Amino acid sequence: MKDEDKTEEQLINELVEMRQKLAELKALQTRYEQTEEAISEHRRMEEEFLERERERERERERERERELCTIFAAIPDCVYLTDTEGNILDANPALMELVGLSLEQIQNKNVLDIFPGENLDKLLDAAVRLQSGEGVRGLEIQAKAASGEVRDFEIHSIPLKKDGEVTALLNVGRDITERKRAEEQIRASLKEKEVLLQEEVLLQEIHHRVRNNMQIVSSLLKLQAGRMKDEKVRQAFKESQRRVMAMALVHETLYRSYSMADIELQKHIPALVDSIYRTFRIKQKVNLQVDVEDIKLSINQAVPLSLVINELISNSLKHAFPEGKGEMIIKVRSRGDNEIEVVVRDNGRGMPEEIDYDKTLGLQLVTGLVESQLDGTWEVIGKEGTQNIIRFKNKG
Repeated sequence: MKDEDKTEEQLINELVEMRQKLAELKALQTRYEQTEEAISEHRRMEEEFLERERERERERERERERELCTIFAAIPDCVYLTDTEGNILDANPALMELVGLSLEQIQNKNVLDIFPGENLDKLLDAAVRLQSGEGVRGLEIQAKAASGEVRDFEIHSIPLKKDGEVTALLNVGRDITERKRAEEQIRASLKEKEVLLQEEVLLQEIHHRVRNNMQIVSSLLKLQAGRMKDEKVRQAFKESQRRVMAMALVHETLYRSYSMADIELQKHIPALVDSIYRTFRIKQKVNLQVDVEDIKLSINQAVPLSLVINELISNSLKHAFPEGKGEMIIKVRSRGDNEIEVVVRDNGRGMPEEIDYDKTLGLQLVTGLVESQLDGTWEVIGKEGTQNIIRFKNKG
């Protein structure tokens, strides 16, 4: 239908409809524009968010770098970065302090400027291995310090790669000078101990042979005594035999001891007393009590002390018990101030008041040994038996 054929009402309706469609189009355009603005705002916000994240990541990277730099600076070992030719690119303060150069000065150096020429072969061999991608551990070389002192270092190196190619080398050098000195001292000490051990073995063999020789002398004296018809002469030989055996027992103790210098009286004195007692072949009932503290004596004091104890016990066993029974006590103890007290006591008939010490060989021997060899004192108490008290300083 043509417009001129349409009624006024129809035209008005079409106009209204067109206006409605136009309004709808405008509304659509408005919504589109709003959507575009929203999308644009969203993109802007998204970009701002991503930029903030990127900045935070950059800050984290900077923080990690600061931490690594702090660690790098704090490491006491010498840490340095080189190119594949050995030119120093970076170094920590420990290396700078060692060579006495600033970072700017050290960056113009090659590792061969720091490590003396005698290390050249080792460094070249390490360089070949590193450039092939292999790490190097425990390379021992020497470095010259700023003071002029040559110090020992242990180097650990790893290659750094980019796209499969070695581009740089990370090196850590630990100063092992003191460790090597300690190792040298240990080796020297071990060598010294080996020498001492050989000397101890030799000394042990000497004690063994002295003991054997003394036992031979004792056996000869025993055989000779058996041939003597005079009882006094026979007894004199037997007393000499006991004295020799007392000295031999000291060497026996040393031979069986872990120490070649000291005698443990707690083991030696009971063995000595038992040996003396057995040589007398006593039939009487003489009860022996031995009480010895844990004391060590040098051989220079143990020998005279053994002879003194031998004389005193022998004298008591020969003269103190005419009735064939009694008791004898031997005590050795430390009295403080490094003083040792030896007591040999019996409950026998006691020592005669008129005895002449100068005319009795055994008592003369005791006096001489106590005063000259032990630098000590000897006290005799004759009440209710005989009590001998000997005091001297332990010089061990």
